[in-house]
Amino acid sequence: MEKALESEVDKGAPSKITTLGVYAERWLRQKAKRRRKSTLESYMTPLAHHILPLLGELQVAAISRVDVDAWVAWAERARKPNGDLYSHESVKTWFKVLLLILRDACVDLGLADPTERITPPTRQETGGRRETRTLSAEQLGEVLEQVRQIFPTWYAEALTLAYSGIRAGELYALRIEDIDQERRILRIRRATARGEINLTKTYEPRDAVVPQLVIDAIREHRKTMMTTDRRGLESNLVFPSNCGTPRTPAGIRAVLQAAARATGIDINVTSQVLRRTFNTLLLDAQVDRLVLRSMIGHTTEQMTGKYAGIRYEAKDQASARLLKLVVGDGDGS
Repeated sequence: MEKALESEVDKGAPSKITTLGVYAERWLRQKAKRRRKSTLESYMTPLAHHILPLLGELQVAAISRVDVDAWVAWAERARKPNGDLYSHESVKTWFKVLLLILRDACVDLGLADPTERITPPTRQETGGRRETRTLSAEQLGEVLEQVRQIFPTWYAEALTLAYSGIRAGELYALRIEDIDQERRILRIRRATARGEINLTKTYEPRDAVVPQLVIDAIREHRKTMMTTDRRGLESNLVFPSNCGTPRTPAGIRAVLQAAARATGIDINVTSQVLRRTFNTLLLDAQVDRLVLRSMIGHTTEQMTGKYAGIRYEAKDQASARLLKLVVGDGDGS
């Protein structure tokens, strides 16, 4: 794959089906020929952490003003790991890099500029994040629906996190052989950390049972990867990066925050919030704590109190209760 990319770079203009992530690699190589290292680094950080996680998998020719507007809306509300908003100056820097790469791409590919008449990010109040750390069943349903509508390529990931309670690192270590589609089981055996796949956080394997709609979404995601011959397919990871390596949580974090923003929910939604929400909603549904602990992946009673594990039938019943809370009595179990 890397050799193919290098060949494309050497030949000149990329194809119109190039994704922004692939184009960015070519773009940075071209910039490196005429820019100082410090300038290049000022492009790389916003791209890696704040632009490509949201827009990197979109084909450049398909990026519209709606996509750019959605990115701006997310950037205005993006928060640091400690919950504080990023400074307005930082957000403006990201925006400038986004304008630069999209406008260069449009010139290279002969496309209309999707950044025309886009309102730049505005300054936001820099208060701390809302103390609430979980979503209600209704809010969870709203966030997932916004992901489906705005970021459909991320929908299967968001759905899997929401209905399994697994960690993001465990999600991105999942392989095709870890999924029992008939029994709707995700076999959690590994987790990613700093780009490497190791044992899970607790060193204990476990099974998560999910509703049928999660299995259906994963099937559709895999089908799309195969029909588009997406890079990373050969890795056998369920949700690989374009390079075939495990994804990092940054991308889904950006997607979830943008979806929450679109619903008007004032909560800094992350994969950890989905995990806590899974825990809280199942406790509200009076699922046995021992069952829940085996599903969440905690091995001590003390951890149950913080986040709130074991026959298949018990886990299946818990999964059905969560589905009913979020979508009602509709089909999906």
